[in-house]
Amino acid sequence: MASSEKKKHESGRSKPIRRTSDPSKQEEPPLIPALRQVPAEMISLNAEKKGLPDPDEVGIVLHDPDNFAPNPAVLTPGAYAIAALFDGQRTAEQVAQTFKQLYGQEVEPAAIAKLVQELDDSLFLDSPRFQEEVRKTLQRYLGAPLRPTAHADVSYPGDPEK
Repeated sequence: MASSEKKKHESGRSKPIRRTSDPSKQEEPPLIPALRQVPAEMISLNAEKKGLPDPDEVGIVLHDPDNFAPNPAVLTPGAYAIAALFDGQRTAEQVAQTFKQLYGQEVEPAAIAKLVQELDDSLFLDSPRFQEEVRKTLQRYLGAPLRPTAHADVSYPGDPEK
């Protein structure tokens, strides 16, 4: 053992330094969080055109009925097909392989990672970031002196004078 890899023990004798990680073992790639179960709606991106839209003029809109995501997300059909593979059990590489098996098209894991980041930023993935937002929202709700009306102007008048 090289002298640089030895450390003096309290008794004065040298003892080997323990390595904390095995360089032959690589870290496992992270699993992609699951896509949240939210409604998806196909829309035409060309509102002026009547009839069936061209495939290039279609978007898939994700809506969050729980209102954690501040805005809807619009995905291309291909991006939606990729996101539909986000089940919390696959890595970006595994999603790319599955997508190729299902659709015969290659997609780079880097493109998948970008989609993951965009969906996570928008709170459409069941990720630690989303769970933290749920926790904060619940704390605000439970800590509020008055709870906001839930069905004002729908089930009952929003103006208490009416």
